[in-house]
Amino acid sequence: MMVKRDGAFTRAQRISEIRKFLLNLKQPQSLTKSLAVLQFKHGLTKQKVLEYMKIVQDMDGVIIDEERDLISIPTDESNLAAAP
Repeated sequence: MMVKRDGAFTRAQRISEIRKFLLNLKQPQSLTKSLAVLQFKHGLTKQKVLEYMKIVQDMDGVIIDEERDLISIPTDESNLAAAP
């Protein structure tokens, strides 16, 4: 018998996986390319992946700059200066 997953559990798991992806970035990355990778990996829409990325942004300070098409992780020294 197949166990049905709870929707909230699945959502939290996907956010956690996207969080790992973002926090492992070593240098600024293209937002467009990162969205495409995560859409393919998780089978989600662009809007849903971006929604999850913004949750991680609020939690961990990841900078998602849609205008410049960049994702970056601020260093300790730049946390205050680079915050949106």
